[in-house]
Amino acid sequence: MCVPLREPHLCQPDWALIEPLEELATLIFGDSEHLNVEGTGGWRARDRSVDKFDMGSMPDATLALSASVADQAYPITLSGLHTLRVKETDRLAALANELKRIGCTVKTTEDSITIDPSTRHDEPVVIETYNDHRMAMAFAVLGLRRPNISISNPKCVAKSYPGFWRDFAKLYQ
Repeated sequence: MCVPLREPHLCQPDWALIEPLEELATLIFGDSEHLNVEGTGGWRARDRSVDKFDMGSMPDATLALSASVADQAYPITLSGLHTLRVKETDRLAALANELKRIGCTVKTTEDSITIDPSTRHDEPVVIETYNDHRMAMAFAVLGLRRPNISISNPKCVAKSYPGFWRDFAKLYQ
C-alpha cells in the first residue's frame, strides 16, 4: 500500500522515515528528489519528550534512523522490528554490534532496540557490514557526523545502489 507523504508519487515505504526524522532535525523539502537537513551542531531532537518510534511499517529504514539516533544526546527506542531478524543478516543483532563498536549502549528485545548514544566515542572503528548494503550505507552516513568510521566490504552496496560511493563522494565536493 502506498501512503504518500509530501509528494503523491513517492510510494517507497521508506519515505515514511521522514516523519521520525522531523522529530530529530529540521527538514527542508526541495523538489521531489531532494531533501535538505538543517541544524547546527548535528542532530538534536527538537522535542526531548520524543524517545520512541514505531518502525513496524518501515523496518528497513531502521538502520538509517539508528545512524541518526547515534548522533543524538539521549536514548531512543525503535520498535516493530521483529522482521529485521530475518533479512540479509540478523539486522537487529548486526546493528546492535556496530552501534556498540562506536560506544553506544544498546539493548535489544525480539522486537526493539534502545540506543543510548551518551557513551559513544570518536575512536577509529571499522564497521562490519555483514555483507548487508543497508548497514554499509547507514554507517557511511553516520561517518559524515562522527569521525573515524571505516566501512568493511563497501562493495556490498552494489545490491541496491551501485553508484552509492560515487554519489556519497559528492557530499565532500
